[in-house]
Amino acid sequence: MEFHFYWTSNAPGFAQRSEFDSIFVDVSQWREASIGDEAIVGRNGAIASTSCLTARGQHFTLKLHLPQASILDEGNRTKVEAFMRVYFPATVKTLRCG
Repeated sequence: MEFHFYWTSNAPGFAQRSEFDSIFVDVSQWREASIGDEAIVGRNGAIASTSCLTARGQHFTLKLHLPQASILDEGNRTKVEAFMRVYFPATVKTLRCG
């Protein structure tokens, strides 16, 4: 299980990006999900973002990658989404966004 944490000045704008954008490389067969301000969930990972004003930036993005997960197993998507629905809000809460 790999986690990547990003802070940026602007929202990532997943809907406006190409499905071949490098941010999506580790997330297979992704679909949009209602987590944070914007999110995608795939068979082997997910990316969620929300506004979060801290000294590091104005938007916080969390990327989860499961390198051992099969990109062919559609059943993984439900598990990944369930995990992110709990983990992402809990992580954001610890950041004390202003």
